[in-house]
Amino acid sequence: MITQQSVQEILSRYNDSAPLPEASTIPAPWYVDDRIAELEAKTVFSKSWQMVGRVEHVEKPGQFVTTNVAGEPIVVVRGNDGVLRGFFNVCRHHAAAVMTEPCGKAERLRCPYHGWTYGLDGSLKGVPEFDGVCNFDRSQNGLRPLQVDMAKYGDYLKARDQLLINIMKVMADNGLDAIVHKTVEHQPTLIKDGVNPPYVNNKGIPTFNTFLVFCSVITVPSGFTTDNLPAGITFFGRPYSEPTLLKLAYAYEQATHHRAPPKTTPPLAQR
Repeated sequence: MITQQSVQEILSRYNDSAPLPEASTIPAPWYVDDRIAELEAKTVFSKSWQMVGRVEHVEKPGQFVTTNVAGEPIVVVRGNDGVLRGFFNVCRHHAAAVMTEPCGKAERLRCPYHGWTYGLDGSLKGVPEFDGVCNFDRSQNGLRPLQVDMAKYGDYLKARDQLLINIMKVMADNGLDAIVHKTVEHQPTLIKDGVNPPYVNNKGIPTFNTFLVFCSVITVPSGFTTDNLPAGITFFGRPYSEPTLLKLAYAYEQATHHRAPPKTTPPLAQR
């Protein structure tokens, strides 16, 4: 008889502090065990920002989208005041789904079960056959709100585009084929450490992380740190400039011999 391992036993099989020579990939159950997926939903995805739709689907008042995040039903709707709001897509009466379509447009949010109706701001508007019910406060029974932050995401996109423009201008003005910076390998950061205070990211290693789309990047090893982790240099180029970066990286290898290519590799053509 095969005894099922507990979640704690599965998690304990991986040692995130093991030195590099003893390091291993995470155990297979982390990928396939439903209990691990449920744990990730509770501890990671439910506590971090998740994309739920495209802004063009909720541009006009009354437009909405629905989805599930970490197993929870969500509705995001544009209000008559132009504000984008998110709510748990759960009626406060008997927990039925309020909006059942993946997207659409509505003047109000109405639960199809018993007809409880909510405004686009989530406030409870209509309660059929509830007249005379004692100790019932409509103002306390609106849809449960969620954080929606289109403004910050929009600012991020603008900043990313402007950063790309600035970098490309510097490269063009100085006739650069690539920008070169030092890179150092480090032990990977667990998701739980990256999304919880103090938000451990790269464990003290300086990085050049621009989140620029389409830009080409290639890293060439050039030695090892005192912890026997690989160090190297990274070539950062213009969008879709992979052929140029490959030539630069190969020339660097040939010149430094930090990583000798196979003997079957042909020499770099001389210009």
